[in-house]
Amino acid sequence: MSNRPTCGQPWEEETRTSEPHSTPRPSDLDDAALAARCRANAQDVAAFQTLYERHAERIFRRFVSLFGRHADAEDATQATFYEAFRSLGRFDGRGSFGAWLGGIATHVGWNTMRAAGRRRRAMEAYNHEGDLRHTAPGVERKLDAREGMALLERHLAELDPKKRTAFVLYYVEQASLEEVAEALACSRDNAWAHIRRARAAILLAIAREQKRAKLKQVKT
Repeated sequence: MSNRPTCGQPWEEETRTSEPHSTPRPSDLDDAALAARCRANAQDVAAFQTLYERHAERIFRRFVSLFGRHADAEDATQATFYEAFRSLGRFDGRGSFGAWLGGIATHVGWNTMRAAGRRRRAMEAYNHEGDLRHTAPGVERKLDAREGMALLERHLAELDPKKRTAFVLYYVEQASLEEVAEALACSRDNAWAHIRRARAAILLAIAREQKRAKLKQVKT
Protein backbone atom coordinates (compact mmCIF):
# COMPACT_ATOMS: atom_id res chain seq x y z
CA MET A 1 0.00 0.00 0.00
CA SER A 2 1.39 3.38 -0.91
CA ASN A 3 2.45 5.80 1.82
CA ARG A 4 2.33 8.89 -0.33
CA PRO A 5 -0.08 11.70 0.58
CA THR A 6 -3.43 11.28 -1.17
CA CYS A 7 -5.75 14.06 -0.11
CA GLY A 8 -5.91 17.55 1.27
CA GLN A 9 -3.45 18.91 -1.30
CA PRO A 10 -2.26 22.47 -0.65
CA TRP A 11 -3.40 23.83 -3.99
CA GLU A 12 -6.97 22.83 -3.16
CA GLU A 13 -7.06 25.51 -0.48
CA GLU A 14 -6.67 28.14 -3.19
CA THR A 15 -8.80 26.66 -5.95
CA ARG A 16 -11.99 24.68 -5.48
CA THR A 17 -14.53 24.54 -8.26
CA SER A 18 -16.72 22.10 -10.12
CA GLU A 19 -15.39 20.64 -13.34
CA PRO A 20 -17.37 21.82 -16.37
CA HIS A 21 -19.40 18.99 -17.88
CA SER A 22 -18.59 20.17 -21.39
CA THR A 23 -14.88 19.41 -21.09
CA PRO A 24 -13.24 15.99 -21.51
CA ARG A 25 -12.62 13.97 -18.38
CA PRO A 26 -9.09 14.63 -17.04
CA SER A 27 -8.34 10.90 -17.04
CA ASP A 28 -8.79 10.88 -20.84
CA LEU A 29 -6.13 13.56 -21.42
CA ASP A 30 -2.34 13.32 -21.60
CA ASP A 31 -0.07 15.36 -19.34
CA ALA A 32 0.47 18.17 -21.82
CA ALA A 33 -3.28 18.66 -22.30
CA LEU A 34 -3.89 18.60 -18.56
CA ALA A 35 -1.16 21.18 -17.99
CA ALA A 36 -2.68 23.35 -20.72
CA ARG A 37 -6.05 23.15 -18.98
CA CYS A 38 -4.47 24.20 -15.70
CA ARG A 39 -2.71 27.14 -17.36
CA ALA A 40 -5.96 28.25 -19.00
CA ASN A 41 -7.98 27.92 -15.81
CA ALA A 42 -6.18 28.04 -12.47
CA GLN A 43 -9.35 26.74 -10.81
CA ASP A 44 -9.34 23.46 -12.73
CA VAL A 45 -8.54 21.38 -9.66
CA ALA A 46 -9.59 18.12 -11.33
CA ALA A 47 -6.95 18.49 -14.05
CA PHE A 48 -4.13 19.18 -11.62
CA GLN A 49 -5.31 16.45 -9.27
CA THR A 50 -4.99 14.00 -12.18
CA LEU A 51 -1.42 15.14 -12.79
CA TYR A 52 -0.73 14.67 -9.09
CA GLU A 53 -2.14 11.15 -9.07
CA ARG A 54 -0.06 10.19 -12.12
CA HIS A 55 3.27 11.46 -10.81
CA ALA A 56 3.13 11.70 -7.01
CA GLU A 57 4.13 8.08 -6.36
CA ARG A 58 7.31 8.42 -8.44
CA ILE A 59 8.27 11.72 -6.80
CA PHE A 60 7.49 10.32 -3.34
CA ARG A 61 9.65 7.22 -3.89
CA ARG A 62 12.46 9.44 -5.11
CA PHE A 63 12.35 11.49 -1.91
CA VAL A 64 12.11 8.37 0.27
CA SER A 65 15.32 7.06 -1.27
CA LEU A 66 16.93 10.46 -0.79
CA PHE A 67 15.85 11.22 2.79
CA GLY A 68 15.10 7.78 4.21
CA ARG A 69 12.08 9.10 6.12
CA HIS A 70 8.49 8.98 4.86
CA ALA A 71 7.52 12.15 6.72
CA ASP A 72 10.28 14.13 5.00
CA ALA A 73 9.36 12.57 1.65
CA GLU A 74 5.70 13.53 2.08
CA ASP A 75 6.60 17.13 2.90
CA ALA A 76 8.95 17.36 -0.09
CA THR A 77 6.36 15.80 -2.41
CA GLN A 78 3.75 18.33 -1.32
CA ALA A 79 6.26 21.17 -1.76
CA THR A 80 7.15 19.93 -5.25
CA PHE A 81 3.55 19.85 -6.48
CA TYR A 82 2.68 23.12 -4.83
CA GLU A 83 5.60 24.79 -6.60
CA ALA A 84 4.57 23.09 -9.86
CA PHE A 85 1.03 24.42 -9.44
CA ARG A 86 2.36 27.95 -8.91
CA SER A 87 4.82 27.67 -11.82
CA LEU A 88 2.67 26.05 -14.52
CA GLY A 89 2.86 29.22 -16.60
CA ARG A 90 6.53 28.42 -17.20
CA PHE A 91 5.82 24.94 -18.57
CA ASP A 92 5.72 25.34 -22.34
CA GLY A 93 4.79 21.75 -23.17
CA ARG A 94 7.80 21.14 -25.44
CA GLY A 95 9.34 18.66 -23.01
CA SER A 96 7.54 16.09 -20.89
CA PHE A 97 5.66 17.20 -17.81
CA GLY A 98 7.39 14.44 -15.85
CA ALA A 99 10.84 15.79 -16.70
CA TRP A 100 9.81 19.35 -15.84
CA LEU A 101 8.36 18.16 -12.55
CA GLY A 102 11.56 16.24 -11.88
CA GLY A 103 13.53 19.46 -12.17
CA ILE A 104 11.33 21.07 -9.53
CA ALA A 105 11.76 18.02 -7.31
CA THR A 106 15.54 18.31 -7.65
CA HIS A 107 15.40 21.93 -6.50
CA VAL A 108 13.09 21.09 -3.58
CA GLY A 109 15.20 18.11 -2.58
CA TRP A 110 18.47 20.01 -2.59
CA ASN A 111 16.99 22.88 -0.59
CA THR A 112 15.50 20.42 1.90
CA MET A 113 18.84 18.70 2.33
CA ARG A 114 20.58 22.01 2.91
CA ALA A 115 17.99 23.15 5.44
CA ALA A 116 18.08 19.84 7.32
CA GLY A 117 21.85 19.36 7.22
CA ARG A 118 21.69 16.23 5.09
CA ARG A 119 24.17 17.29 2.45
CA ARG A 120 26.66 14.81 3.88
CA ARG A 121 24.89 12.14 1.82
CA ALA A 122 26.07 13.83 -1.37
CA MET A 123 29.75 13.58 -0.54
CA GLU A 124 29.39 10.06 0.82
CA ALA A 125 27.79 8.92 -2.45
CA TYR A 126 30.27 10.98 -4.44
CA ASN A 127 33.26 9.32 -2.77
CA HIS A 128 31.91 5.78 -2.76
CA GLU A 129 33.64 3.39 -5.15
CA GLY A 130 31.52 1.44 -7.60
CA ASP A 131 29.91 1.89 -11.00
CA LEU A 132 30.39 4.53 -13.70
CA ARG A 133 29.53 7.35 -11.33
CA HIS A 134 32.44 6.45 -9.03
CA THR A 135 35.75 6.69 -10.83
CA ALA A 136 39.31 6.56 -9.50
CA PRO A 137 40.14 8.37 -6.26
CA GLY A 138 40.17 12.12 -6.77
CA VAL A 139 40.93 15.26 -4.89
CA GLU A 140 37.72 15.00 -2.89
CA ARG A 141 39.12 11.96 -1.01
CA LYS A 142 41.43 14.31 0.84
CA LEU A 143 38.61 16.39 2.25
CA ASP A 144 37.02 15.81 5.62
CA ALA A 145 33.22 15.66 5.48
CA ARG A 146 32.55 19.17 6.73
CA GLU A 147 35.10 20.86 4.48
CA GLY A 148 34.02 18.71 1.56
CA MET A 149 30.35 19.63 1.86
CA ALA A 150 31.13 23.34 2.17
CA LEU A 151 33.30 23.18 -0.95
CA LEU A 152 30.74 21.12 -2.85
CA GLU A 153 27.95 23.57 -2.10
CA ARG A 154 30.05 26.56 -3.11
CA HIS A 155 31.26 25.06 -6.37
CA LEU A 156 27.86 23.66 -7.33
CA ALA A 157 26.55 27.22 -7.25
CA GLU A 158 29.20 28.16 -9.83
CA LEU A 159 28.06 25.58 -12.40
CA ASP A 160 25.60 26.36 -15.16
CA PRO A 161 22.05 25.06 -14.48
CA LYS A 162 22.27 21.93 -16.66
CA LYS A 163 25.56 20.74 -15.17
CA ARG A 164 24.37 21.50 -11.65
CA THR A 165 21.10 19.63 -12.19
CA ALA A 166 22.90 16.66 -13.74
CA PHE A 167 25.37 16.47 -10.86
CA VAL A 168 22.74 16.76 -8.13
CA LEU A 169 20.43 14.22 -9.77
CA TYR A 170 23.21 11.69 -10.34
CA TYR A 171 25.32 12.02 -7.21
CA VAL A 172 22.92 13.43 -4.62
CA GLU A 173 19.63 11.79 -5.62
CA GLN A 174 21.28 8.69 -7.10
CA ALA A 175 19.12 8.94 -10.22
CA SER A 176 19.91 6.67 -13.14
CA LEU A 177 21.54 8.03 -16.27
CA GLU A 178 18.23 7.59 -18.09
CA GLU A 179 16.44 9.67 -15.45
CA VAL A 180 19.04 12.42 -15.75
CA ALA A 181 18.61 12.42 -19.51
CA GLU A 182 14.84 12.70 -19.15
CA ALA A 183 15.12 15.57 -16.66
CA LEU A 184 17.48 17.47 -18.98
CA ALA A 185 15.51 16.56 -22.13
CA CYS A 186 18.66 15.28 -23.80
CA SER A 187 20.22 12.01 -24.91
CA ARG A 188 21.87 9.58 -22.51
CA ASP A 189 25.30 10.46 -23.94
CA ASN A 190 24.72 14.18 -23.47
CA ALA A 191 23.51 13.60 -19.91
CA TRP A 192 26.69 11.68 -19.12
CA ALA A 193 28.74 14.50 -20.68
CA HIS A 194 27.04 17.05 -18.39
CA ILE A 195 27.72 14.85 -15.35
CA ARG A 196 31.36 14.28 -16.30
CA ARG A 197 32.02 17.95 -17.00
CA ALA A 198 30.34 19.03 -13.76
CA ARG A 199 32.46 16.61 -11.76
CA ALA A 200 35.63 17.71 -13.54
CA ALA A 201 34.84 21.38 -12.93
CA ILE A 202 34.24 20.76 -9.23
CA LEU A 203 37.42 18.70 -8.82
CA LEU A 204 39.45 21.37 -10.62
CA ALA A 205 38.01 24.13 -8.44
CA ILE A 206 38.73 22.12 -5.28
CA ALA A 207 42.29 21.38 -6.42
CA ARG A 208 42.95 25.06 -7.06
CA GLU A 209 41.50 26.01 -3.71
CA GLN A 210 43.64 23.46 -1.90
CA LYS A 211 46.73 24.67 -3.75
CA ARG A 212 46.03 28.25 -2.68
CA ALA A 213 45.56 27.10 0.91
CA LYS A 214 48.92 25.26 0.88
CA LEU A 215 50.72 28.25 -0.55
CA LYS A 216 49.20 30.42 2.14
CA GLN A 217 50.41 28.02 4.82
CA VAL A 218 53.92 28.03 3.39
CA LYS A 219 54.03 31.83 3.40
CA THR A 220 52.90 31.97 7.01
